[in-house]
Formats: sequence, structure tokens, C-alpha cells
Amino acid sequence: MPSKHIRDNRITAKASRRFYQRHRRRCKECGVSRKHARIIKKKKPNQKLIFIKVIAPTQICIYKKQNQLKMMEFLNALELSVKKIKGNKNGICICFRNSSAITSGACLFLLATLDRLKIEFPNVVYRVIYPPSVPYIGRGNRGVPVV
Repeated sequence: MPSKHIRDNRITAKASRRFYQRHRRRCKECGVSRKHARIIKKKKPNQKLIFIKVIAPTQICIYKKQNQLKMMEFLNALELSVKKIKGNKNGICICFRNSSAITSGACLFLLATLDRLKIEFPNVVYRVIYPPSVPYIGRGNRGVPVV
């Protein structure tokens, strides 16, 4: 078994090899020769993302007429806000805080809309706010949060 000193050198050599390879890759990306380049740091974006909040209806359903209109308004608002920020590196925040029930048809429709929007506008970042984790007793869901 190698001594502790030799093992430490192997670990150090492996770490310095990774550092050297990363530095070489960054030099190649920037077009700078390795001889004249100082350590190139990875550029970190200074821009913070701005999220536009879109609030989901309380009943996410497409079977009842009154809920269907609210669902369509929600999806139109979602689509308009995505189109509004399409060029920027901003995001959409979908808030399900008020939602208490969701049907399978509405879930599939929402999923299809989000999938289509993600393909059309790949630069948009999506974030979801879930409902509070208190049990919803008496609403037909056996005390389990919906989303």
C-alpha cells in the first residue's frame, strides 16, 4: 500500500490536471494563447432574472363552462406573457397558490400548452409556486394538496 505522501500527490496531481484542462478549454473558447494568458475565470452573468407572475384559477377544469372560461383566460395570459418576454432572458412564474382542484383534461391541456411554448420559446425560464401544504379538508381531495 502506498504511503500517505504518495496518495496526497496523486490527488493533487489529479486536481491540477483538471484545473489545467479547464484552463486550456477556456483559452480555446476565448481565442487566447495559453502562454500569454492569465488564469481565465468563468464569466458569471450579472443579470438577475425577472419573473412575470401568472396566477392559475382556483378550479383548473375544462368540463364546466364557468371554470372553462377562467382556464382559457389563464392560458391566454400565460401565452401572452411568454410572447412578451421571448427575446429577453426572463422567466414566467406560474402560481398555483389559489388552486384547489385540477381535472385530468385540464392538466393535459395545460401540459400541452406549456410544452408547445417551451419549444417555441426555448430561452424562457419557468418557475412554479405550489399551493400551501395545509390539508384541504372538505374539498373532495381527502386532505391532500392538489398540485
